[in-house]
Amino acid sequence: MSINIQEKRKGNLFQRGFKRKIIEDEKYFYSAVYYIHANPVHHGITKDLTQFKFSSYNVLCGNNKTSLNRDELLEWFGGQDKFIKYHIEMKRNIFNDNYMIED
Repeated sequence: MSINIQEKRKGNLFQRGFKRKIIEDEKYFYSAVYYIHANPVHHGITKDLTQFKFSSYNVLCGNNKTSLNRDELLEWFGGQDKFIKYHIEMKRNIFNDNYMIED
């Protein structure tokens, strides 16, 4: 018997649930993409977002086959080079401005 059934409860046991937020602003979209890629660095899992093996960043920067819609996402940034440059600039700005999306 599962703990939720046993305790007559619903939801996550060991971590809080994920939040959903509609992205209606282009600037926030860019920030959200960076946040997803930089989150392992922010939480001390890795020192460099390019070194985290579970990140979509390297998949988006590479040419290997993927189920991600790489072309569409990179098009939002103006291409792969600008996508990479955006991440580099955000990394600089994050540490200067101490700005993160988290609550």
